[in-house]
Amino acid sequence: MSAETPVPDHESRVDFALGKILRYFNLLELNLGFCIRSLENPDDVDRSHGWLAGSSVREKVERFTKLVAEKGFVGERQELDDWKEAAASTRCLRNFYVHGTWEYLSTRQGAPLRFRIPPWRSEEIRGSNSPTMTLEELEADAKAIQSVFERFAKLRRKYGV
Repeated sequence: MSAETPVPDHESRVDFALGKILRYFNLLELNLGFCIRSLENPDDVDRSHGWLAGSSVREKVERFTKLVAEKGFVGERQELDDWKEAAASTRCLRNFYVHGTWEYLSTRQGAPLRFRIPPWRSEEIRGSNSPTMTLEELEADAKAIQSVFERFAKLRRKYGV
């Protein structure tokens, strides 16, 4: 290999993509909570904390979409419904990455990543509870999750919440 050709650092790519997945899921859940509490109890946002602490991301997505619709922020629902569907589809990814374990097998050609879900969980990703994947697939998952958060942030700005 010539000195001009950069050698890709695959482990850094894995770490970066996993960090991105965690970061954008965290930002999504945190900002959903901020929106819900200000929409539901604008005069006493702390009143929402009990419900928020015990609710899943799916429940928060449902509550957020219901509240913005009830408060009259939504004219045309298509954009909100499309986002809600995308958020629901990434929920499975969230559970997989948060509750699963992963290993990077640098000598494995093609699909050097393997994820495993503990036997007491029922999630699957790509039709398996122990799939292998390429770095590009992992990075695509990270981009999908980032996109869901960015679309949420756009809706927040649009609705002024």
